[in-house]
Amino acid sequence: MLSALTNANPTVAEHKFTTARPVPGIMRFEDLQIQLVEAPALVEGAADGVAWGLQTLGLARNADGIIIVLDLSENPQSQLEMVLTELESARISPRKVSSHIWVTRLKGGSGIQVMVSGRLIDCDIEDVDKLLREYGLINATIRISGDARLNDIEDALLESAAVYKPTVIVANKSDVPQARLNLEGLHRVITDLPLIPVSCTTGENLHRIGDAVFKALGIVRVYTKEPNEQTHSTEPFVLHAGSTVAELAKRIHTELHENFRFARIWGSTAKYPGEKVGRGHVLGDRDVIEIHTK
Repeated sequence: MLSALTNANPTVAEHKFTTARPVPGIMRFEDLQIQLVEAPALVEGAADGVAWGLQTLGLARNADGIIIVLDLSENPQSQLEMVLTELESARISPRKVSSHIWVTRLKGGSGIQVMVSGRLIDCDIEDVDKLLREYGLINATIRISGDARLNDIEDALLESAAVYKPTVIVANKSDVPQARLNLEGLHRVITDLPLIPVSCTTGENLHRIGDAVFKALGIVRVYTKEPNEQTHSTEPFVLHAGSTVAELAKRIHTELHENFRFARIWGSTAKYPGEKVGRGHVLGDRDVIEIHTK
């Protein structure tokens, strides 16, 4: 699959466990380049250090997303169950967790700042402040989104909280005789994750993987344009969905963010072409933005 989707040239063989080390490649999707890294296969006990499990799980934890590749010629449900068990043991979740918590340790006397964009279930901001101080944090910023309990916040401080990784499941060998029956079984147990049957031999459905990964990652492309210019950049900025004009301005350059006056927007989020917007305007995929400064 890596060979079919990217410019990489990995070792391909009929026997299992051909990949003994990570192999990177670049997959093109429309005007984006997405790096895929083929990792050594997970086996039972990987989270406890069996085979190269810790290396593969470390790659998964640091990646932006995961593609789980199953073999339709065998028992794909059993394969999936094993992989999900190992991911769970390594505190990696392919499904969205109830909360996201970011703790940033600061230098200087700025104190503790607690920013909540969701709900605190069994505590309040004073409890969070107290917890951070108990862990020796005097100057820190903590951002909490979603529904969070005090235990969730403590897990984040201990860096033992489960991390969410957008996941796409690819079921390979759709061309073998037993694939249809095995695929039906997979559909019965997979109801909340993208599932794509493919054949790396015939090429069936390989073109769907790029789109599925793009959607799973929850990202948008934004193109910039200089004032009074007719054309916009051909290389987009890639941002998380929900990002604002202010976040893009800061991403481009600190001075652009500090001296921001207004922006003009073309695209799906504009009420009309060239709409004048402020810092808080939420950007959409393929928006074109023109930033004006003081």
